[in-house]
Amino acid sequence: MDMQIAQSSDYVASSQLKASYQTLQSIEPDDFFAMYSLFSRYYDGTSLEEFSEDFKVKSGAIILRDGTGSIQGFSTQEISEFAFENERYTVIFSGDTIVDHHHWGQQALNYEWMRFTGVTSRNMNTEKLYWFLIVKGHRTYRYLQAFYKNFYPAYNLDTNEMDQKLLHFLAADKYKQNYCANSGVVKFAAAKCRLKDEWAEIPLKDRPRPAVQYFLKRNPGYQRGDELACLCQLSAENHRPFVRRLFLNAQSVG
Repeated sequence: MDMQIAQSSDYVASSQLKASYQTLQSIEPDDFFAMYSLFSRYYDGTSLEEFSEDFKVKSGAIILRDGTGSIQGFSTQEISEFAFENERYTVIFSGDTIVDHHHWGQQALNYEWMRFTGVTSRNMNTEKLYWFLIVKGHRTYRYLQAFYKNFYPAYNLDTNEMDQKLLHFLAADKYKQNYCANSGVVKFAAAKCRLKDEWAEIPLKDRPRPAVQYFLKRNPGYQRGDELACLCQLSAENHRPFVRRLFLNAQSVG
């Protein structure tokens, strides 16, 4: 996953961006192909077949549209329940995520994420909700710090033992031998989906950031497509104040 930006040749200027979560069954074929078109402009090492196979196992996607209804971004989501060490957890796994660069900095997708996670928290059958993701780029890693107080791994926090075990369990369960528990990185033997060179380069202004330096230390092979496994508990207490209200509102009324 990488909350990066991509160029779209069919950009239509619009200030009326709207994001909504759609179940897999409600996404029309034309929208699916529009999503792949946007994704493939931004990533190397992908194919329609691989994108489709990954898409099929998701629960749905948060889709960002402009005033004409054209897709300007999306983030696929998979909701699952896991039993681990005598407790059950609900886990949201975020997959392919991209936003057209004309809309970089928009907040509609972020607000819908908060609404989506709040509704998921309200409807789940377990006591705890976690966000599990694997991160290709520094921008996504910095989103964790922007929205949440505690997440793992973090440059300024020690991972508690239980969350470390849960992270290892989830990553090993999903990626099997491609996950290295010692490094916390998912590596694929064959070249997989990776950021195109023009987007993988980290701007000079961002390199000094502590979070960026830590991401590079933990995932030095990000340009090859290596991904850092991350985990964050989606409790009201763990949200930073400016997004906590959005989460709680959705948790209580949907």
